[in-house]
Amino acid sequence: MAGRNKLESLKIEYRRFQVSRLYFDAVPQWEIAERLKVGEATVSDDLKALRKKWSDGPDKDHAAHQARELDRIDDLEQLAREAWKRSCKDVEIMHAGRTSGRATKDGAPLPDLVKSYKTVKGQAGDPRFLERVAWCVSERARILGLYAKDQVEHTGPGGGPIQHEHASLTNAERLARLAALHDVVRARRVGLPADGPGPTTPDVGAAAGESAAADGV
Repeated sequence: MAGRNKLESLKIEYRRFQVSRLYFDAVPQWEIAERLKVGEATVSDDLKALRKKWSDGPDKDHAAHQARELDRIDDLEQLAREAWKRSCKDVEIMHAGRTSGRATKDGAPLPDLVKSYKTVKGQAGDPRFLERVAWCVSERARILGLYAKDQVEHTGPGGGPIQHEHASLTNAERLARLAALHDVVRARRVGLPADGPGPTTPDVGAAAGESAAADGV
């Protein structure tokens, strides 16, 4: 009985090995089932077990599959780069024309005249190939685990909270700043430099300060 269970376990392990190889060869599940002569439900269960095994820790088979996928990405990136270079080259277009119904001065028919010419069309490159290259770079980095979560911590000195200092202004100082801002906006509207001399206006800031002092603010 123990020997039979061990033999059955070996069969399952070998079948899952075959399933994993076909899976990493991008073979769909229904085709895997046909090749191995099992049901699609069996293939689905095997893949679930394999994914759990891979998530627990990469083994030699998983590392080999990972290397195979990286090779495929490298090949795809190379093809995309070559296609990008070709899309940047000028394209030569051949044109052909035929003139029929020709005749001599005496009315004798002449054979059709065939003319051919070539035009050259410049190209700026197809950006879709660059998008494919970028995908290869990103996917390779993902497989290799190069992406790390960015954690940005905002703290003050000593790891404490950031201290915000708010300047305390008197009412007169606030009015003076508003008056200065008003002068800048008005100067820009009339086309004068914001920091240059403007039209003569009462000293609003000073007047506001005197008024506030008189009110005891």
